[in-house]
Amino acid sequence: MKNIIYSLMAVFMSLSMKAQLTDLTTGVWSLEKVVINNTDYPFPNTNSLITATASFYNNGFSTSICNIFNADAGYSSSSISITGAALTLGSCPTTNNDEYNLFENHYFGTFWGGTAATGFYQNHNYSITPIGQQLQLTITNPNGDQAIYWRAALSTTENEVIKDNVSISPNPFKDFIQIHFGDTISDFEISMYDMQGKQVFNQVFRKEKSVKIHLPDLEKGVYLFHMKSKDHQISRKVIKK
Repeated sequence: MKNIIYSLMAVFMSLSMKAQLTDLTTGVWSLEKVVINNTDYPFPNTNSLITATASFYNNGFSTSICNIFNADAGYSSSSISITGAALTLGSCPTTNNDEYNLFENHYFGTFWGGTAATGFYQNHNYSITPIGQQLQLTITNPNGDQAIYWRAALSTTENEVIKDNVSISPNPFKDFIQIHFGDTISDFEISMYDMQGKQVFNQVFRKEKSVKIHLPDLEKGVYLFHMKSKDHQISRKVIKK
């Protein structure tokens, strides 16, 4: 009987661990706050045009406020291992005592390690807790600092619609790229950055199912494509040949 109980517990723990990883890579997470040295720093939320979000996908993740932090990463059921990362070099509006730039310093610099002597921290732990109809994601860096995110409890099917119905082609491209959405997307922004974090393209779109971007004069190389709307955030690497 004990062996049966232990076997059932092992199966349950395995399913729970897989479910947590699935939850991590589902939907768009909204950043509530960072906790640095046991001090809470809430996201300002005073400018409706500025949001703090994060999206995790199979081989990396992207998180943005005014700037974008894009990372190549691997996951276990409770940890995130960053193998490469890049941060854009823009700035936020300086209103309200420069609160957004100060928050970015806490988030990108102190929490993710952008200001650390060794560069971005490689290893982080995470946990996901259901609270009502919401999920709370807590990521902990090597110093014990935390970032707290929330999202609605979406189904896996909804997540696949978000990720799988966006295609970018051709890639590599020569003169243009075409972005196709499974459904019409409203009020979204597309940006592209080179590997030094310099923005090379930016445009806001109101309502589209397909977008064609002409980039004949762009230099050959690898670029970060980033699309962001209220409910979607997607980052992909594209190559100009």
